[in-house]
Amino acid sequence: MLKKLPAGGLLKKTRDTPATLTQQQRTALIRKGNEVLNRGDVALAERIFRTTQYGAGLSRVGDLYLQQGRPLEALGAY
Repeated sequence: MLKKLPAGGLLKKTRDTPATLTQQQRTALIRKGNEVLNRGDVALAERIFRTTQYGAGLSRVGDLYLQQGRPLEALGAY
C-alpha cells in the first residue's frame, strides 16, 4: 500500500504567496484549463486549476482520476 503513495505525499502543497491574477486572467486560465481537460490533458488542467484555485475544476480532475483507477491522485485533487 505504501508503494502506491504519490512521491509528493498526500498533503496539498501551496505557494508561500498565492499567485496574483486579475479576474480576467483567472477567467482566461480557467477556460484554458477546461479546454485542456476536455482534450484529455488531466495533469496540465490540474496545474491550471490549482493556480487559479478553481475548486469545481479540481473536482472534475478528481473524478477523472477515480475513473482511471487512481484514488490517491483523486484525493489530492479533491
